[in-house]
Amino acid sequence: MTSNTEAIQRMQYEAFELVQDGLHESALKIYDEMLSIEPLNQIAVSGKIYSLRSLGRLNDALGFIDTATGAGLDESIILRRKADILHEMGRYGEAAGHYGTVLEHGLDGLFIRINMADSLHHNDNQEEALECCNKGLEKNPGHGKLLNIKAGVLDKLGRHEEASACRSEAERPN
Repeated sequence: MTSNTEAIQRMQYEAFELVQDGLHESALKIYDEMLSIEPLNQIAVSGKIYSLRSLGRLNDALGFIDTATGAGLDESIILRRKADILHEMGRYGEAAGHYGTVLEHGLDGLFIRINMADSLHHNDNQEEALECCNKGLEKNPGHGKLLNIKAGVLDKLGRHEEASACRSEAERPN
C-alpha cells in the first residue's frame, strides 16, 4: 500500500467521523485535501457533495457537481446527487430530466422513482408522473409515499375515485 493510499484511507475515516458528528465544514477541508491528492476519488466527491448539501450550500454543491461531471467518475451517482439537489431547490423540471438520465444509466431505485414522480407532478407533467409511480409501485407495491404522489397525480387528471382508492391503500399498514 502506498503512502498516498494510506493517507487517503485515514482521511476518509476522519471525514466520515466528522460527518457523523455533523461537523461538515471540517469534513469539507478533508475532502478538499483528499481531492488534491486523488482528484477522482469517488468517496471524496460524494462526501463533499453531501456536506455542502447538509450545510445548505446547494448552489455550491451544484457548481462542484458540474466540475466533477465528465471527470471519469460514476456519472449515475453524480447525476443522482444533482437531481436530488435540484428537487430540493424546487427546480422540478430540471430534476425530472436528471432523474431520467439516471434511469438511463441503469440506476433505478425507489427514492429515484419517488423524487422523479414528485418532480414530474410538480412540473405539471401528470401522465409521465403517473407512469413513474406505476413503475415504482411494480417493484414496491403498497409504498405509501408513491401511492400518495399517485393520488395527487390522479386528482390533477380528474380521476378522483382512483385517487381516493390510492389514498386508502396508502393508509393501510403494510
